[in-house]
Amino acid sequence: MRHIVASSALIAAMLLPVPVGSATAASLSVRFTAFRTPVDRGGTAAATVHTAPDALCNIRVVYDGVRSRAAGLDSRYANANGTVSWSWKVPQATPTGTWPVAVTCQSGSRRGDATRYLRVDR
Repeated sequence: MRHIVASSALIAAMLLPVPVGSATAASLSVRFTAFRTPVDRGGTAAATVHTAPDALCNIRVVYDGVRSRAAGLDSRYANANGTVSWSWKVPQATPTGTWPVAVTCQSGSRRGDATRYLRVDR
């Protein structure tokens, strides 16, 4: 009889749902839908991403190891369609080359990111 009770308890334990921990947040889709490259030094760069509606998004542009603080690179909320856009002037002193442009968005506990590379010419 004790063997049957133990087996029943084991079967019941296997059938119960296993709680999922909240240590890792669910992924949020973030994808570039428009990206202006190449851009000349002194020119205007632009990026548009699609994500969840009303998600808070941050953009990070790094030229030659230094994060840009150019006007227009502020945090923004995606609109009701999930679209968010930025445009900024590439400083005249920016070295030519290819530089990362990373966007991170968050909506509730979900977070996602995407990176493209901006080529700066002349």
